[in-house]
Amino acid sequence: QSPSIPFEVRVSHVSQRWRRLALGTPTLWTRIETRTLPYGIVEKARVYAKRSGEAPLHIRIDTVGCPLQLDETGASKNVRHTRLLSALLDVLTPDVPRWASFHFSTGLPSVMILAVACLAMYPAAPRLERLTLIARRARLRNAIELDDAPLPYLPFGDIAPALHHLTLEGVALPWDSAHYRFLASLRLVAHPPGARPSPAQFAAVLRDCPHLEALSIVASGPRAPTP
Repeated sequence: QSPSIPFEVRVSHVSQRWRRLALGTPTLWTRIETRTLPYGIVEKARVYAKRSGEAPLHIRIDTVGCPLQLDETGASKNVRHTRLLSALLDVLTPDVPRWASFHFSTGLPSVMILAVACLAMYPAAPRLERLTLIARRARLRNAIELDDAPLPYLPFGDIAPALHHLTLEGVALPWDSAHYRFLASLRLVAHPPGARPSPAQFAAVLRDCPHLEALSIVASGPRAPTP
């Protein structure tokens, strides 16, 4: 009865009949979530991806709470963390065509660069409706920071025609990206001046979102024009 055991796992262990029903219900296995990258997460993701069949997947990877260790150059010393994350993405990305939502957050911007570069290798996410990318600044000496500019990568080949909800915190995509079009909600948080759009770029984003219902800007938004 532990609350840490997901419902779908509990019901699959009630009896043989319940197990058959649970394993034969793909929608029970469509949420793949992790907050600490524990051992076993890669195998769990592999099992859930298989059991979910062709149902849309909802993925949440939150590594903000993972212990962070940096060497004198600012590179991560946590080899286990990096390997687990890479292995997890290797398992999940073949199913990008059926992702419905993807949330990725990290306390190391360098890890965000790695993740977005990985997503850029996949040509399209036709069913993706919600994308959240959060790069919290690591308050550690020697921490590698994101450049004061949008990332040079476009996730999913800049093709996500169903995307309607976009959150970018501490990281920005190129402002001419198609991911900014036809949105219903847009949240922009904590962007340094060089990563912010020009007034003209921001106006173009708004024009391309005629059905925008929610706009949230916190320490972000269009940069002031140069005198």
